Amino acid sequence: KLSCTKKENYWVMKEFILLGLTQQPELQLPLFFLFLGIYVVSMVGNLGLVVLIVLNPHLHTPISDCFELSPAHPNVLFSLQPLFHRSLLLLCHNPQNAAFFCWMFITLAGAWPCPLMNCFCYSKGTGASAFIVSEFTLMGLTDQPELQLPLFVLFLVNYTVTVMGNLSLMSLIFLNSNLHTPMYYFIFNLSFIDFCYSFVFTPKMLMSFVLEKNTISFRGCMTQLFFFCFFVNSESYVLTAMAYDRYVAICQPLLYKVVMSPGVCFMLMFASYLMGFAGAMAHTGCMIRLSFCDSNIIDHYMCDIFPLLQLSCSSIYVNELVSFIVVGTVITLSSLIILVSYAMILSNIIHMSSGKSWSKAMGTCGSHIITVSLFYGSGLLAYVKPSSAETVGQAVTWRRMALGNDSSVKEFILMGLTQRSELQLPLFFFFLGIYVVSMVGNLGLIVLIAFNPHLHTPMYYFLFHLSFTDLCYSSVITPKMLVSFMRQNILSHAECMTQLFFFCFLVIDECYILTAMAYDRYAAICKPLLYQVIMSYQVCHLMMVGAYMMGFVGSMAHVVCMLRLTFCDGNIINHYICDILPLLKLSCTSTAINELVVYIVVGVNVIVPSLTIFISYALILSNILGIHSAEGRSKAFSTCGSHVIAVSFFFGAAAFNYFKPSSASEDADKVSTIFYTIVGPMLNPLIYSIRNKDVHIALRKTLKKCIFT
Repeated sequence: KLSCTKKENYWVMKEFILLGLTQQPELQLPLFFLFLGIYVVSMVGNLGLVVLIVLNPHLHTPISDCFELSPAHPNVLFSLQPLFHRSLLLLCHNPQNAAFFCWMFITLAGAWPCPLMNCFCYSKGTGASAFIVSEFTLMGLTDQPELQLPLFVLFLVNYTVTVMGNLSLMSLIFLNSNLHTPMYYFIFNLSFIDFCYSFVFTPKMLMSFVLEKNTISFRGCMTQLFFFCFFVNSESYVLTAMAYDRYVAICQPLLYKVVMSPGVCFMLMFASYLMGFAGAMAHTGCMIRLSFCDSNIIDHYMCDIFPLLQLSCSSIYVNELVSFIVVGTVITLSSLIILVSYAMILSNIIHMSSGKSWSKAMGTCGSHIITVSLFYGSGLLAYVKPSSAETVGQAVTWRRMALGNDSSVKEFILMGLTQRSELQLPLFFFFLGIYVVSMVGNLGLIVLIAFNPHLHTPMYYFLFHLSFTDLCYSSVITPKMLVSFMRQNILSHAECMTQLFFFCFLVIDECYILTAMAYDRYAAICKPLLYQVIMSYQVCHLMMVGAYMMGFVGSMAHVVCMLRLTFCDGNIINHYICDILPLLKLSCTSTAINELVVYIVVGVNVIVPSLTIFISYALILSNILGIHSAEGRSKAFSTCGSHVIAVSFFFGAAAFNYFKPSSASEDADKVSTIFYTIVGPMLNPLIYSIRNKDVHIALRKTLKKCIFT
């Protein structure tokens, strides 16, 4: 009974009764002596350690100060227990097995993650009823009964092999001193991550095969999400550190012991886990702020980010933005370092004269290449797939509909930039002015470069082609856009496909021209004595032919895939140009192939140019930092300044357009497209001519010739 004092209309509690660890009488006395012993050992041990450190001057070091804090930090011993939290939940989730002992032990084992989740849960300021959904139901891998038992056995064997394999590898490395090298240090951490990784989701997945309803609490789901993101991010950076280790071992063998010292290896692993923790906290923190009130059925075998976002009844814009930033950072940093490391390794291997050395170097990297390919390949297959990927039955249905009712669209209507009548006339004159400036600026720059021999250099050769591309770009996009401000803008199917072809061709072409210009700046600053040889006219011509060829191949791939579609639902394009994504929304046939082609073509034409530009400017920056003269540095920066601005504007606007959250409005899509399709071609001639003395001199000479003749 609780002792209470009645005051008016409410009761005030004066004392509480703790039920303790168990109510079974036969366990009371043994547990009393067990915990009494633990308490005595704890007090004597910690007090003795404190006294020893205080009374012995030779122990007055930073590590001893840390040991003095040990009584106040018992959770250090439990830092690894959350890894087993999910496994314990499997034993205790069933009501028949839900003994109070289980939940007590889970509370201890999860002593670190649960308070972490609680602080997020109870700090969410969304009112009295913050989390309407208190638990989720995991659908599992399949709902076909005949597959449940075979899949259970298959994944149970896989789980056992994974745990035993990684545990054995960790034991071998730990117990054999000849394996205490940087390479095996990283393998030890990789095995540890994979070992923990298995505990996070495999037991819960196995439950879905044997239980009729596989439920998981909200906090359990968030805990699983946290550790899933943590281990995925950490593994990405561990694989990156291993690539750097292989680069040093093969390319800098004499400095290997110095470069890959124990301190450096520890810092690399610490940074990997820190980046994993930061990414996991970002994802989990943003997920906890959401409200789930529509449904609690997760169509997956674990709590992953995107299946959870589909259940939210609040805005997921911040979550998608965080996903793009975190995933983009992880993929960009790790893949860039791995690619650069292996590019340098390959360059070094090619110069090896001995076949035995070549074979040994390749054998050293083979295992890591397979692991990286498997990890990133499966990740790309899981997350970078067409959003409209469908089953075979759905695809057959689409085809039957298309064949049975062939009422394909013969013309399209472009909605234009806006439907507000009061803005039509001002916007018409505004974009007409931009079009005139763009045409005059680019045409003027082409004429100046063509008629002034002192501008016949590689840099101005590329600038000539950039201006030509922008001139054509403006002619393809802007006139049709101006028509939409005056009247209904109708294009035939053939005209729309033609505009799409030249739009894709010129965009891809400009990517590679900007890439060639970055390489030209690298050769001019880092290899000035060999500049004329490296950037010969033949090389420049080949680079431009390559740029136009890449543009042609990419545009043909897009247009051919678009021509195979049937448009029967509507013919109104909510855009001012025939762009790929607005057209795909109108198709009544499967767009899976088109989306796959978009990923491949856009991926190649983004990764190759951006990687080349990034490496070029990294080498340029490294060279500039080695210049002692302030005047030399200033000249080098001014040489690259215009190109850096043009690249940032072009790729920045394009990245915002194609890598924005899916919840962004279509108006935002149209506005972002304006910057690299209309504003960019106008700004490029201004960027490259305003502070360019060579262009100023050429302009004066041309004007004098025109005046005096």
